[in-house]
Amino acid sequence: MSLDDEITQFEATMERLVGAYRARMVSMCKNADLTPPQFWAMHTIGEAGRLKMSPLADALGLSMGAVSTLVDRLVGRGLVQREADPTDRRAVFVSLTTQGQSVLEDTQCAKRDIAKHAFKHMDPEIRLQLLNGLAAMVEAWERVGPSTKPPSLR
Repeated sequence: MSLDDEITQFEATMERLVGAYRARMVSMCKNADLTPPQFWAMHTIGEAGRLKMSPLADALGLSMGAVSTLVDRLVGRGLVQREADPTDRRAVFVSLTTQGQSVLEDTQCAKRDIAKHAFKHMDPEIRLQLLNGLAAMVEAWERVGPSTKPPSLR
């Protein structure tokens, strides 16, 4: 198989994988009464502990206006709290409330259960090959670096 054929197969497989995972994530979010962007915002905030709005927008790939609206809804539900930055009155920190932390933990357990369910349907040797292959792919992407344009578009 040529490199181009391998890339075509990789792209098709990744699209199927992402589609299957996305469908399960949407269902999980719906059960938690969250939208997927709300879940990812809470996940990002939870990992940071406390985060300014601008880095949150960058991490989610959203505009400041979109993140502000998203955070407004989470604040309204009591899942996230805002706190003014004492050193910069224009800046605002966001963090999870106790209720937000609980909802995030529940959804992360549900997310893990999604993977556990899929892994149970795989041969253990194939699972190990998958994990090794994914680790190799991550290393390859890290070696490529964060270039914004692929070589063919430069």
